[in-house]
Amino acid sequence: MVEAHYTQFIQADRDYLTALNRDYREMLQSFDNGAKELSAKELTQYLTEANYKIVAHTKAATKALINDYVMESLKLSKLTFNMDKNL
Repeated sequence: MVEAHYTQFIQADRDYLTALNRDYREMLQSFDNGAKELSAKELTQYLTEANYKIVAHTKAATKALINDYVMESLKLSKLTFNMDKNL
């Protein structure tokens, strides 16, 4: 559904990628600052948890984007219609 209307979603895709890259830079800076004083064992655990946070953030943002794409592409489909008061 979305692929047929890809040109309608180019800006949303760019915005998604820009926002994720900005979020990644902020998260990595925060993780770097938090990792400075940790021992090797603590660092491993800290970075593992940081990785889980990045993955969870990416997953949530991607699911939201896919949901938006599907909903908006349905509006663009020629197979959908708007119900009026006569239906």
